[in-house]
Amino acid sequence: MHIPVNASDLPPGVLPSIAKQIRSKLIPSCGDPRSKFLPVGELESILTHDVIESVLQEILVSEPADLSTKIQDKDKPTLKIFATLILIEQASSIGQFIEHGVSDDQLPLAPEDTCFQNWHWGDYQIDSFCDSQYMLTAPVFNFTKFQHFELDKSFRMPFLERLEWKARGTHGEIAKVKIHPHHERWEGHSISDHRISYFAVKRFTSGDATEFDKEQTALLQFSDSRNEHKNLIKLLQSYQLGDEYYMIFHWAQGNLAEFWEKHPSEPQKKEGWTWLIQQCLGMSDGLSKVHGHNRPPERLRDSSEEIEENVQDQGRHGDIKPENILFFKDTESSEWYFVIADFTLMRFHADGTINNTHASQIDYTRMYCPPEVELGPNVTQSYDIWTLGCVYLEIITWYLLGYDAVRNDTFETSSGHKELSFRSRRQKEDGYPLHSGGKHSGDKFFILSRRSTPRWVRFLRNNEHCSDAIHDFLALIVNHMVVPSPENRYSMDKVREELQRIASTCANDTDYCYTGNPQGFLKRWIFDLLF
Repeated sequence: MHIPVNASDLPPGVLPSIAKQIRSKLIPSCGDPRSKFLPVGELESILTHDVIESVLQEILVSEPADLSTKIQDKDKPTLKIFATLILIEQASSIGQFIEHGVSDDQLPLAPEDTCFQNWHWGDYQIDSFCDSQYMLTAPVFNFTKFQHFELDKSFRMPFLERLEWKARGTHGEIAKVKIHPHHERWEGHSISDHRISYFAVKRFTSGDATEFDKEQTALLQFSDSRNEHKNLIKLLQSYQLGDEYYMIFHWAQGNLAEFWEKHPSEPQKKEGWTWLIQQCLGMSDGLSKVHGHNRPPERLRDSSEEIEENVQDQGRHGDIKPENILFFKDTESSEWYFVIADFTLMRFHADGTINNTHASQIDYTRMYCPPEVELGPNVTQSYDIWTLGCVYLEIITWYLLGYDAVRNDTFETSSGHKELSFRSRRQKEDGYPLHSGGKHSGDKFFILSRRSTPRWVRFLRNNEHCSDAIHDFLALIVNHMVVPSPENRYSMDKVREELQRIASTCANDTDYCYTGNPQGFLKRWIFDLLF
């Protein structure tokens, strides 16, 4: 809470008192006591109109009321400049700044700026001003709309704790940060109403703007109010600090693999499967948006959304895996929900060019890599279908068998037997690396004949909690997603439609949704043989 300073409360010698008050309100930036900033709002509570007049009277200004009004001018204020001058004991120079049209919105000033050449300041005064001004220029993040800041390396960020860089990814690393609440702006909320505890800041480690620009371009496709999707990560703000590049996101509770480990599966509870199928549906819906399936037709687009002739609005994520799927808690329902993140490898293309990416240009995660990366020549959107199918299979494995069956080396079955986990079996039975004179050496886990079903899927279908809904989900994965030939895979739109059908049937048929039917796989196996 800001308590305005009353001029009558000030002791003799106003300037030292005001400078002391300003310094007392400074906060360490990123936990560094050597680099401090003054939160927005504090300055206005210290330098009130009466206090400014008292300062001006002390420095023998002839018309203090008039100059005070100019310092607090709404269009071109110089309050930050005046505070900086007070800190360096040059308050009497405020009139020169105003006379030369220099205002707060022009900060930070550089030593070579022409305004300093117009009056007799020495190098010491200029350097003192240029150093001290950064205490008053910490950026304010308006989260109601995206903004990119280009800041020189001297800027103080309004972060309240030391940044510890962890969770290193393909091109960057993540730190958990708390932003001073006075440096956040949210639609429909005052400063005191809306205080999100933490944010994630991603720092690009390559030092190359190219990867930053690529990811930013991809993220901005889904980061405004017209295009955002609950199951796609939203870019809140970005900034360049010196020669380093950063992005700000909401802070997640963890990734999907961590979710499996922290939250034991309970297939015996009915609500668990209903929630899970909705998460899988939501992710496919978000990726349908990435793939360009659910964009509005040209004739239905608002005139303000005119698209350039060569617009790139058909995308491919390129690296779907549990580590790139985050989980958050819904503030209204308190339910967890999954969000697809890390768009580093995402690429967008214009219509007709989405299938022109050569396989040799693709970065990938081996365990989720489809065969066309090795066989070539080109990679299409169906790349995402395969990788999503692998993740879906892991999700069902976690739901029916628990975390150990997904990520540990072995797990214990209900009968007490030790079995290899999904990961162990996948690594044991795949055929990678596939550098064998251009011939595919064979992924034994998935790449099977039409009349065969992966052994792991048969194992899941025989689980006591495997309902008809789960059988149908497994059929979608095996028959239409993790299919060796890309052209035989469903589009993301068709994956979404099938999951919508399963979810809708679950809502109307509790037996279909929840009742275990471990023999149901026999009917599907016979169907596969016949058809």
